[in-house]
Formats: sequence, structure tokens, C-alpha cells
Amino acid sequence: MSAHNRILIVGGGSAAIALANRLRRSNSTDNLSITVIGDQPKHFCKSDGTLISLGLKEYRSSVKATRFLLSSGIRYVRDYVTNIRVNEKVVKTGSNEIFKFDKLVLATGTVPATYQIPGYDGEGKHFRDLQHALELRKNIEKFKGGRVVVGLSGPPLHCPLDIHEFALLFAEMVKNGRLPKSEVHLVYPDADLFGHKNISSLLNDLYHNMGVNIHTNFRAAEISQKNRELISESGEILNYDLLVLTPPVSGSTSLQNIGITDEGGLVRVDRETLKVEGAENLYAIGDATINEVPKSELSTVYQVKYLSRRITDEIRGLESEERYDGTTGCSAMVGGRKGISISYSYEEPPRTPLPSESDFWYRLNYSDTYFSAVIRGII
Repeated sequence: MSAHNRILIVGGGSAAIALANRLRRSNSTDNLSITVIGDQPKHFCKSDGTLISLGLKEYRSSVKATRFLLSSGIRYVRDYVTNIRVNEKVVKTGSNEIFKFDKLVLATGTVPATYQIPGYDGEGKHFRDLQHALELRKNIEKFKGGRVVVGLSGPPLHCPLDIHEFALLFAEMVKNGRLPKSEVHLVYPDADLFGHKNISSLLNDLYHNMGVNIHTNFRAAEISQKNRELISESGEILNYDLLVLTPPVSGSTSLQNIGITDEGGLVRVDRETLKVEGAENLYAIGDATINEVPKSELSTVYQVKYLSRRITDEIRGLESEERYDGTTGCSAMVGGRKGISISYSYEEPPRTPLPSESDFWYRLNYSDTYFSAVIRGII
């Protein structure tokens, strides 16, 4: 083995941190150097956003310093990437530092693209990052009741259950008198509430029991702040007193000039190897990629496991025949101190879960496992 194998991971989120830690556990510092370039001093467990916004969890246990989460023997560079020269195996950062690599992994995630919906800024609320989850919590605390519109602005690129969790828990809090009397509406961009019919049917039943009004095939196009209206691409209009709408997203701007992304800046990868299409020694994982796997912490876990094994084999001169099977999944609270957990892959559809109290507690305390094991690359 060469003593000069250099792995460069671009990104400071869960995929980047977990992959770096798992590679460090599998390879000695003598044969592999690992550098992570990211611009995030703090790391937020995103799945806690719904719970924080609803006042069900305090935010302090959901945030850790990024450097603290990285194992010894990993170099963390607080910077951002301005240019990637794939053929030269070189990355340039905002501070004009040059990094050479033998293998490069892009884990750059996504960024909000609120400009895609005129009127969104200053009006649409969400829980996808800590700042906005806390802002939404303040809005809910001051809310006097009325019509609440909750939904996705586009296809579910992130955890496919988080918007359902928020809507169901909000409706339950209204029903139980913990929030002012309100009329809850869910807007969803697709015909079904989930990519698999059995889960969509379960969600429909849960919403019916909570008295939530459902609007499918509703793709948000514009927000009229003056009239407090959410307008769909087809012209459907919904008035609101509180609007909780996940923002549109795009890929990192640093990747959009090297020919490996779609028009939205997401990286094109082989679905079974996670190799970037048309590039050698270049991989991408997590939210940054285009594939049919919804982005969740569980999909990150399985992508990290797979890619760590593949890269470790390659630097040892072995040919990896293993293929990533698209395993993903997520958990959500659904009301009544019950939760659900689902898991599925490219070939295996999810089984219909039975809401349980054990899944409720798992979901409530998930960040403990996330920080102690998931992000550490242990599971």
C-alpha cells in the first residue's frame, strides 16, 4: 500500500463527517490521509428540526461542534471550495489554498433556493436548519389560530416523512388544545403522499383521523404576501395565517461549472457505485446526488458504509464487486405517542408499519444515537 493515499472530502454535513470517521476507523494514518473541507463550525441533527419547532425538544442537545465530531487523525479545514480541477486532481478553496487528492468525495449537500418561489423570503417558514426551526418555534408560540398550510415546495429530496410528522403533530396539538383552534391543510406536489402506495394509504388514514385537509398535485409557484396566499402552478389558491413550506433547494454552486451536475446543481452518480458519471476517482454521496433514494440519515448511513468499504478496497489494490443497493428509510412521530419506522431499497419496497410507542421513543431520542454512533461511523 502506498503511504500517500489522499482522500479529500468536500462538505461539513453528516455524510462528510460519517464517511471520514468510518474511513479513519478502517485505515491507519500510515497508509491513508483524510482531509475534510467544510465551512460549518457547528453540526445540527436535522431530523430534530420538526421537534424543536413544535417545542417538543430543546435545541442544545441537537448541536455539536464539527471538530468535536471528527476522529483523531482527520484534518478539518474551515473553508469553502471555489474550484475543482478533476483531471489534475486538485481542489482550490476560498483562501486560495490548493489541495491535491487521489480520491475525491463530494458531500456538499444542498442550499436553499427560495428565489424559485417569488414571495417566499420573509413569509415561508420551515424547520430544515436550526435557525429556521427556532424562528418557526417563535411563530408558533405567538400564533393566535386560523388556517395553517403545511407542505413541500417540490419533490421530497430530504427525509420523506418529516413534513408529515410536522403536520400530524401540529394537528394533534390543535386537537388536544395545546395550540389555538386552527384549520390544518397539507399541500403535496405529487399525486400520492409517499412514493409507495401502502405508505401513502397509511398517511392518508392518519391525516383523516387528525382532521387534516389534503391537497395533492399542489406544486407551489408563488406566494402573495399581501393577500397571504399560496398559489400553485395550476392556479389553485390557498389562503393561510401560518405557512410552513419547505424551501426549494439546489446543489452547491462550487460544482456547477465542472460539468458533473444537472441544471439544479445536483451531482450525477452511478446508482450502484456512487461514482460521479464521467469522472475517475470521484464519488458523491448524500443530499448532493441525483438518484431515486430520498435523502435521510439512514440513506447516509448505508451510503457511507458502502463507500468506505469500496474506497478501502481500492487503496489496498483490491477490486470491489459490491454494489450499493439503495437502502434507505426514516422514522416519524404520527400522534398519540406513536411513531413509525420504514426501510426500503431499490428492489425492496417498504412494509406497512404499525404505529408503536417504541418507535415514538426511538424518534424522540434519535439524536443521542445520531451523535454517539451514526455520525461517528460506528453503525
